[in-house]
Amino acid sequence: MAYYKVGDRILSSEEWDDEVFFKWQIVLFIIGAVVVGGGVTSTVPDEWPKYIRFALVVVSALLGGYSLTKFAKQIAELIALLILIAIVGGIGLVIWNVMD
Repeated sequence: MAYYKVGDRILSSEEWDDEVFFKWQIVLFIIGAVVVGGGVTSTVPDEWPKYIRFALVVVSALLGGYSLTKFAKQIAELIALLILIAIVGGIGLVIWNVMD
């Protein structure tokens, strides 16, 4: 079993994976909140009262960030798959160009 030193703590493999996954969820929450909040901000009419616009943006940003954290594992797998496809495609492109 592998152990990892993080600051002054020593973590097992499972604890390390949980910590890395938690950090990944935080990043996804921030991305989701910013994207959804920005989208709602640009969509809500300026004529609406400020407190309604504010509440709508905050609630939708929180829900957007929360929904991305629920799919964190699938998003990580999708990104890994896309990186793999890019690597294989790059190798294929190099081989294709060499054969000319």
